[in-house]
Amino acid sequence: MSGAFAAQQGFVKLTGVFVAIFLGTLTIDWLSYFSGRFLGRKIFDYFPKFKTKVAKTEQWIHNNASWGLLLYRFLYGFRILSLILFGINKVPLRKFIPYTIFIVFVWSLLFSILGYFLGEMMNEFFDLKNSDFFQRLHELS
Repeated sequence: MSGAFAAQQGFVKLTGVFVAIFLGTLTIDWLSYFSGRFLGRKIFDYFPKFKTKVAKTEQWIHNNASWGLLLYRFLYGFRILSLILFGINKVPLRKFIPYTIFIVFVWSLLFSILGYFLGEMMNEFFDLKNSDFFQRLHELS
């Protein structure tokens, strides 16, 4: 959202912010999935507090993979864990890839637009464009 705020202030283009958010998020999500797929349950040897939650979550993922793939991005605190579990449960790539591309696109678009408009609201509320700090930043860019 800070990148979208910077776009609203004129420092970068909003499309560039969106592309960076989309590609960065997609990369992290796929790395998390493949970590689970190839490392399996060994990952949880490093995080013992998650072992009790894993059994319950695995059954849910097995029964509801499509819903899980549509919702994981919006479940703060469970994003990475759920992606690792999708990999451990070997959710098929033909399902995982299109779902993640879709949901990461929606998430990136939502937060790009939200950050842009929050930046606009903050600018009106705090009169940022007339602040000394932002005037100096604009001189540098």
